Amino acid sequence: MHHTNFENTLKYSYSHGLEEIYKLEVIDPKTIKTISPSSSSPLVYHEEPFDSNADPQMQLDLGPEWCGELDSFVLTEPIHMLGLSPSVEKIAYAHHLLCLQDLLKLDLQRFALHKGIGQGHVEEIKLKLNEYMQGKPIGKCKKVDLSSLLKNALGGLDRKHVQLVLEPFRLGGMMPLTALERLEIKKMSLPEREAIRSGLQTQLAAGPVLEYVCEKLEQIISVFIKPWLRQRQGFGTTSELHERLERVSVQPESTKRMWECLSTLFFTGTTPFHGCLIEMGEGFFAADRHVQKDTQSVLERARTYFYHPEIIYPLTQLMGYLEREFALKWVAFPEGFIGAVLKKSPSFILFKQNGQIHIKQG
Repeated sequence: MHHTNFENTLKYSYSHGLEEIYKLEVIDPKTIKTISPSSSSPLVYHEEPFDSNADPQMQLDLGPEWCGELDSFVLTEPIHMLGLSPSVEKIAYAHHLLCLQDLLKLDLQRFALHKGIGQGHVEEIKLKLNEYMQGKPIGKCKKVDLSSLLKNALGGLDRKHVQLVLEPFRLGGMMPLTALERLEIKKMSLPEREAIRSGLQTQLAAGPVLEYVCEKLEQIISVFIKPWLRQRQGFGTTSELHERLERVSVQPESTKRMWECLSTLFFTGTTPFHGCLIEMGEGFFAADRHVQKDTQSVLERARTYFYHPEIIYPLTQLMGYLEREFALKWVAFPEGFIGAVLKKSPSFILFKQNGQIHIKQG
């Protein structure tokens, strides 16, 4: 095909050459590579799966006893739980990064642009955070994490003092220490250690830390203990409550020791159960006032049958007496309620005689 004179004139006339620079080219999209800011692995953590069928507008807040889950305690743990090197930890505190939630929200690539912060610092934070958060929920929890509760409660205190307080409960490994801090503890005499433990326990007996612990323990008992008690007549013994905690705990093997630690540090002479449940006898707790009232009614009537210390009854016989007596007054209880009260109350003693369970006053 021949070009016309007009086309040739446009093509070969004087030009500044910019049209050659900016002329369009055909580019294959497959050859385009994305620019990645870093080749390192991203932050990973565990989050409860999203329920696509759950309509937020249909989710009513009926209180902790009906939701069956708690907000994770992990996000508010102090950053020194990660075991960062002193230099990185110092940098984090200087930028007001105090808890794990602050680090999870942080844009680490932009953070690396700050003066005095290098890629090595960022990589250490990322590595430690990934290791620590592995498998830990950051949203709602269907398990009890007493370890995280203790770390939140004690994390703002002197690490060496906290270590000394946790040692008697075999929980010393919970708080990360530097080599220097471990050496300082090793050099302490026995009287020094006892003085520190005593002083810290006095400090924890009042104040915001105690308020925080009481609030979280009340939530735990409301979510995981009270609904469970109501499914089994509304009451239980201390041993049954501990068994329940172990079943719903993230760390079942150390739950009892952590519970003892919380009781010793924050509830001198008592336990968290006493503050959140109703004690009806030694080691015998009710979920609410209604259960307490019904239980006391059964116990008061049962005691009237033991007018002499030596009197004993077959358990089924006494249960029959009480059921008939309440029926005559048009008082009804859930099935098995009277028998459960007699079996679990510390007011009575059960024993086996002639192949039958008998009961006597305790």
